[in-house]
Amino acid sequence: MLTTELLVVALVLTWLAGGLVAAVAMRRSGGDFRIWLGMGVVLGPLAGWLALDRLRHLPARRPIAREEFHPGQLDVLVGIDGSASAVSAARAALGLLRNDLTSVTFVMVLDHDSSGAFSGLEAQARGYDQLVEAAEEIGYQPDEMKLLFGRPASEMAMYARESGIELMVVGARGHGVSEAMFGSVTGALIRSSSVPVFVGPTVSAEQQPIETG
Repeated sequence: MLTTELLVVALVLTWLAGGLVAAVAMRRSGGDFRIWLGMGVVLGPLAGWLALDRLRHLPARRPIAREEFHPGQLDVLVGIDGSASAVSAARAALGLLRNDLTSVTFVMVLDHDSSGAFSGLEAQARGYDQLVEAAEEIGYQPDEMKLLFGRPASEMAMYARESGIELMVVGARGHGVSEAMFGSVTGALIRSSSVPVFVGPTVSAEQQPIETG
């Protein structure tokens, strides 16, 4: 009887471990950890096969374009994640640099599972709404609003390099539980990005629209 119970426990632990491994692997590739963890609990090792198939079909990385810098002009990328810190950073940077801006792009990075043409439509719509709300709160209309998919730090850094961005603007603190669990996006950008990073204050001094021109 004891041997049977130990076997059952071992099988359960193996089942859960297989699902956890799949969830961690997908999180590191930009997937939603909670979704894959739930699938792992239900499907166990089978979730690993699904994760492997998903990883095989992720879009290939494009070659990184050579950076082009234009003295006296700034193409700026502003990271928006739904936090007050990101809004504060954007307001501070755009206020300081308003006379030197060439273009400003607001971006939000969603997980890979939100990139689906059908399954991710709700998340994409919600992300775009947050970009619009941030622009209204900051009082600045960017030249472009973009949704990216994957790991926030790596996707923002890659987009900045490929697009010839000369400065990235991010908040001092992130948003949500994932920031505490998986590390600071801001810290990762500071450590690894070849594009300069402006880290804004945690509290905005003024809540006024940015003057342009």
